[in-house]
Amino acid sequence: MKKEKLTIEQYESLTAMLNSNTIEDKVLGLTTIENLDFKTNLTMFLLLKKKTDVSLDLWKKHATKTTNKFKKVGIQIEKHVTYKEILKAIVKNKQSEKEIQFFLDDFSKHLFKTIEDLGFDFIEDTQITIKLKKNDKTGITSESI
Repeated sequence: MKKEKLTIEQYESLTAMLNSNTIEDKVLGLTTIENLDFKTNLTMFLLLKKKTDVSLDLWKKHATKTTNKFKKVGIQIEKHVTYKEILKAIVKNKQSEKEIQFFLDDFSKHLFKTIEDLGFDFIEDTQITIKLKKNDKTGITSESI
């Protein structure tokens, strides 16, 4: 298993594969996920689980170890994964500040899209910026994945 960290470009490619209309692309994406280190890529894996159109059966069949590790970090894979659950898991598992900021940036994009989807298309520009507060005393404990 590679300890390789996904780049933004690789994450976007995996997103496209997992949202593809072909089973082959989805299986290739899941196989790629299965062969990467879970803890190193936890934030991106959780966002991929949330934001892509892959059935639970495909996850279980082609990313069995990853599916089991989702359960270990408190993600109920049978249900729709929420941003709140993802944040809880990445904080609990001591993801880096960079990973948490990646999550917050993604959440900001989601909020903007929700505003547009609600019909607020008359707004020319909206900027939502969420930044992590610097705090050395988080009280966060890490769990083994």
